Amino acid sequence: MPRPAGGGLAACYSGGAMTATVCLVTAGHLSTSPRMLKAADALDERGYRVRVVSTRYIDWAAAADAEVRRTRRWRWTEVRFDPGSRPRIESALRQRAARAAADLLGPDRVPLPLAERAFGRFHDELARAAAAEPADLFYGGTSGALGATARAAATHRAPYALDLEDFHDGEFEAAPGGQGTAALVGLIEDALWPGAAFLTAGSAAIADAYQALRGRRPIALHNTFALPPAWPATTRAEGGPLRLYWFSQTVGPRRGLEDAVRAVGAAGVPAELHLRGRALPGYLEGLRALG
Repeated sequence: MPRPAGGGLAACYSGGAMTATVCLVTAGHLSTSPRMLKAADALDERGYRVRVVSTRYIDWAAAADAEVRRTRRWRWTEVRFDPGSRPRIESALRQRAARAAADLLGPDRVPLPLAERAFGRFHDELARAAAAEPADLFYGGTSGALGATARAAATHRAPYALDLEDFHDGEFEAAPGGQGTAALVGLIEDALWPGAAFLTAGSAAIADAYQALRGRRPIALHNTFALPPAWPATTRAEGGPLRLYWFSQTVGPRRGLEDAVRAVGAAGVPAELHLRGRALPGYLEGLRALG
C-alpha cells in the first residue's frame, strides 16, 4: 500500500523539538485505520518519533497490515486477538459483563471505567500496550480507542488528543442495541473532551455537529488527498447501465445509500449499485425494497 501524502496533523501538535515522541492508538487494524496511518506518516515526515498501537483480529487485514508496515519506518505495536485465543475470549466476556452491568445501572449512573469496557472490547489491552512506553503525546482514533488513549496518557502524565473519524454519537443508533451503545460513547466523549489537548474530525460537517452538541469544535482534517493531474474518464459505453460504487467498512442506514437508490429510481435509467463493506443485519433487504 503506498504512503499517503502528509496531512495537517503535524500543525495541530506543537510539541517543541521534532524529537518529541507521539504514540498513536487505534482499536482497528493498521490497514483499516487510514486516518491514524496518515497521521503517523505525516508526523514521521516532520521528524517526530512515532509509535503506532493497533489490533489484530481479522485474518485478511493482518496480511494487509504486513504490507503497510513493510513501507514504513516508524515503530509498531500489534495487540493480537487471534480466533480462539485467550485474549480474544477474555475480551468478549469482559465486554459482555460490562455491558450487562451498564444496562442495569442506566446511562446516568455508569462510571467511566465501566463505560469504557462496555463500549470498547479491547480497551484494557490497548491501554496497557499504549502505556508500555512513555510519549510526549498520545493521539487516539477510532471510537474504541478513545478511552484507552486517555488512560495511557494519564499513566505518564502526558497530554492526549482525540480523532473523531465519524460523528460517533449518531452512528450506532440504527444498530441492534444502538441506543445503549450511543449513550456509552456519549458518556466517554463527555468525560474525555475537556482534557484533550486538541480534537480532530473527519470533515467540517462532523466538526460542526460536535460543536453544536458539545460546544467545542474539532479541527477538520479531511480524509482525501490531492486530486490527480488529469480528470478520470467519465464516459460510459452506449447503452450500458450507470454503475455506482460505494465503499465503507460498515454498510448501513443514514449514509446516503437510500438517497442514491431513490435518485436512480427517479431518473428512470438502468443502473447498478456495487457495495463494498460489512452490511448491518437486515439492511440490504430494506435497501432492495426501495427499488
